[in-house]
Amino acid sequence: MQGFSPEDLSISIVTEAELLVGARDTQDLRLIQRDVKLLRILPLEPAIGALAIELLAAHTLSQRLKLADALIAATALHHRLPLFTLNRKDFRYIAGLPLHEPT
Repeated sequence: MQGFSPEDLSISIVTEAELLVGARDTQDLRLIQRDVKLLRILPLEPAIGALAIELLAAHTLSQRLKLADALIAATALHHRLPLFTLNRKDFRYIAGLPLHEPT
């Protein structure tokens, strides 16, 4: 991503877990773990959990919001950070959540 270094980027611990679950093999897992160590990992906090519950209540029926996506969105909202995603459709309806697609 232009204009950003790994030190500038943060990810939710939920995103870290999703990346690990998506590993195809041991080598892929090691690469993910190596790259994630370069980033700041944002932990879950009670306020993030509460906000995720609000998002699920508002969007689970109408938009099929998933738990992991609710936690990731709530983390970005809580920390007032833009969310970089390749899946804008999963988050576009969440008010106040700035979305950016990595280039």
